[in-house]
Amino acid sequence: MYIYTSSARTLVESNTSFWAPSTPMATSPPPYITSYIRNQSSPHDLQIGTTSLVYASAVVFQGVSMFLGGWLDHKIGPRLATMAGSLIMSGGVMLSFFAIKLSFWMLVFTYGVMFGLGLGIGYIGPVACAVRWLPKWKGFASGFVVSGFGLGAVLFTYTQTLYINPLNHPLSDSGYFEHPDVLSKVPYSFLIFGGVYMAMQVLGSLLLTNPPATMPESDPHMVNEDRIASAPHGRADMDEIASVNSEVLLGTHLTAIEESTASFISWTLEQDHQSHSTADA
Repeated sequence: MYIYTSSARTLVESNTSFWAPSTPMATSPPPYITSYIRNQSSPHDLQIGTTSLVYASAVVFQGVSMFLGGWLDHKIGPRLATMAGSLIMSGGVMLSFFAIKLSFWMLVFTYGVMFGLGLGIGYIGPVACAVRWLPKWKGFASGFVVSGFGLGAVLFTYTQTLYINPLNHPLSDSGYFEHPDVLSKVPYSFLIFGGVYMAMQVLGSLLLTNPPATMPESDPHMVNEDRIASAPHGRADMDEIASVNSEVLLGTHLTAIEESTASFISWTLEQDHQSHSTADA
């Protein structure tokens, strides 16, 4: 019974708390963001390669804030920790409605720095909580929750296109969108989808809870500290379960560091390519 309950809980977490973190970058992808800034914000000569700095900064700050997310999960529990991260992340997306109208660097702060901080803080809670419910299946539990990243991208990639460019207006000769109907929807996409993310994340956060202190004896997969302490190898089992959170934190930090490094290298190469193209011209 508890296995099915925890699996259902993990499904809800992956479909609420973790659809949003991966998808705001797809809500207004680089071509739309760059096109809007070039036409109606600043700088007017912004290149699509430079826009990737938004994503790179988000991934960097995600890795940095994961330490804080793990600490908050330990201090105040997964529900409040995830709620805090969700509000920062979704708030950053919604504030991008104003930031993109001001300048590209304001967008880097709201859609990059705030987004990454919120994502890192809210990332640990659902993953660690799922692992606590299924310590014997920790790989399945954590993988099932993290799979929400990919699942969310599939859904929102099509949704953002239907909203921003439903008539499929093509790029202009300059390589950017210039149709007023397309550009006018870019800021509002942050506001609308940010609100959707916040609603989903708050609902998912409210469903998060650690396993109860006592578990039925018939279920060998659930955590029961009283049973562990009284078992013949109680100390070894307790140490194994205590290491679960450390393994989850280490794995997610390494992934974030790898992604941020790859994003920074890609952005640097793009800048070098643009510099050489300008020099050749």
